[in-house]
Amino acid sequence: MSKIIKITSVIIVFLVLVGCGAKNNITLEDYFSTYNGVFKLYDISNDSYLTYNEEKFSELDSPASTFKILHSLIALETGVLKHADTIKEWNGTNYSIKEWNKDHTLRTAVEYSVVWYFQEVAREIGREKMKYYLDKAEYGNRKIGTNVDAFWLDGSLTISTNDQLDFITNLYKEQLPFSKENIKIVKDMLIDDTSESMTLAGKTGTFEMKGKPNNRIGWYIGYITSNRRTYTFVTKIEGESVAGWKAKNITEQILRGLDLYKQ
Repeated sequence: MSKIIKITSVIIVFLVLVGCGAKNNITLEDYFSTYNGVFKLYDISNDSYLTYNEEKFSELDSPASTFKILHSLIALETGVLKHADTIKEWNGTNYSIKEWNKDHTLRTAVEYSVVWYFQEVAREIGREKMKYYLDKAEYGNRKIGTNVDAFWLDGSLTISTNDQLDFITNLYKEQLPFSKENIKIVKDMLIDDTSESMTLAGKTGTFEMKGKPNNRIGWYIGYITSNRRTYTFVTKIEGESVAGWKAKNITEQILRGLDLYKQ
């Protein structure tokens, strides 16, 4: 079994990222003036962190569509999906998100966060195998709840910022308990932007919280390889109108401010 690394809780806040030319005295609070949020960046090479709102890192929330990363690994590992281009046919249901209203492959289902595709996949995986891999990957609270095709959407499955960072770091290092081939397939699907000197990869997620005044959560988790070094990150925001794409925008702004993300 692959060894799962748990990042320590000791936080080393750095103001200058050695070797990347980042500007001094970057103020992360400025990026969260509109939303209540958290941010954690892990410099793999130096085993150091840049953090914002650290006291909220252990709070548990639904992973929403960020779970599609692990979901894809499970689907490939169990053989329910054979490769990134495995097609599932649209059943004709008219969804409010127009990109969902067509046939999809795993690759495009990840890109457009196609819920119906992953719900069908979850039913084919089944509760027993799904729970087995949740436990094996030590993912969040590992709870499925009553609906195997909705547990990552209905609040049954929850995960903290710290655990999200552990997970995405282990994915990058290919140290999750899945085949190297399947991990590489999923990593390739997560690439959002790339150039000769930089690769940005990640997944967004949006969750509607019930019983809370600020009733939405937006996630963006992933990694960036820049200036020959790799950093993993997690951004989470809360508010009435937040979404995963907004968390992604904030992340990109921070990475630009650190001189890591250059388009």
